[in-house]
Amino acid sequence: MPGTLRDQKFDALFEMFDREGQGYLTRERFFRFAEGIAGLPPRGDNENAAAVRAGFEKWWKLLVPSGGSGPDTRIDRQEFIARMRSLVSSRANLDDAVLAIADALMRALDTNKNRTLSLDEYRRIYTRAGVDTAHSEEAFRRLDRDGDGAIGHDEWREALREFFLSDDADAPGNQLLGPLRPPTG
Repeated sequence: MPGTLRDQKFDALFEMFDREGQGYLTRERFFRFAEGIAGLPPRGDNENAAAVRAGFEKWWKLLVPSGGSGPDTRIDRQEFIARMRSLVSSRANLDDAVLAIADALMRALDTNKNRTLSLDEYRRIYTRAGVDTAHSEEAFRRLDRDGDGAIGHDEWREALREFFLSDDADAPGNQLLGPLRPPTG
């Protein structure tokens, strides 16, 4: 199935969440990934770690509207892509869940508190998310739209919106997880 550009991006997200390659997500596995991301804020930064967890909780509720708290609740690749397309991709849902995570990460990783991410700070996200850091420099260059050597807060949010909402193949935000490949299933 060739899929749309957004389907390719959602498929890449699914692959990132489904590290074991089992073809489905459970609440436990989704939150295992979330805990890894919640570990990015420095020790003692409980506010941003909690904001990351809360964002992932909202995201899971969008993916599994019934709450999906049981151990047998599963969402397969096609369900994930369809639900991402219909629920998570709305601007309001995106802001409430995914951008809440992104904002907390920006605050936590911005070690000098200048409201920007340096290349090294940005690479930490790649490392923790299990994305090949070989692609991080090119992605960083594209996301740094004003060429000042840092990704500002507005650039960061715009990149995330592009990743989740844009069908423009040339949008810099498509690079968030490295080069896109056709969906696997």
